[in-house]
Amino acid sequence: MPEGTQITADDHGNVTVTYPDKSTDTIPGKDLVVKGNPSDQPSTKPSDAHQITPNVPGDKVTVADVNQLTEDEKDKVKENVNKADPDLPQGTEVTVGDNGDVTITYPDHSTDVISGADLVAKHDQATITPNDADQQGAKATSQGQPAVKAAGSHRPRRQASCHKLGIKHRLGQR
Repeated sequence: MPEGTQITADDHGNVTVTYPDKSTDTIPGKDLVVKGNPSDQPSTKPSDAHQITPNVPGDKVTVADVNQLTEDEKDKVKENVNKADPDLPQGTEVTVGDNGDVTITYPDHSTDVISGADLVAKHDQATITPNDADQQGAKATSQGQPAVKAAGSHRPRRQASCHKLGIKHRLGQR
């Protein structure tokens, strides 16, 4: 509308638009006002997605291929999301895409999406637990590589290439 346009409404719901050149348009109230029960009117309540901010799980799921998750990997991602958000409304659906993207569909059909980049990591490095290190320590240290000690621990912590775990060990610092 042009600057200086004025809009007025009368007691019957009629709206008059007065333009800067003093010309007018009138919209009859019957075209603007609807009688009926307020519960029959569209809701102005914000959607569930606008009211809820989903939590991103702290731990990423390690996967073989970040672009093509297996059903087991998808189940782990879904489990992590559900654990991070135990208070989602009843009837909320959590689905995981092939790339790890999670779509949260609320009962009102609004949605939130969490990027797979925040939920999954490529399975090319994993930390060996202290028990694994004890069992494999002789082989790992026999390769002439120094062991890395975990802070506050008397046992060495090592990293191994997951796809080679149990066959070869690659030692390094995190």
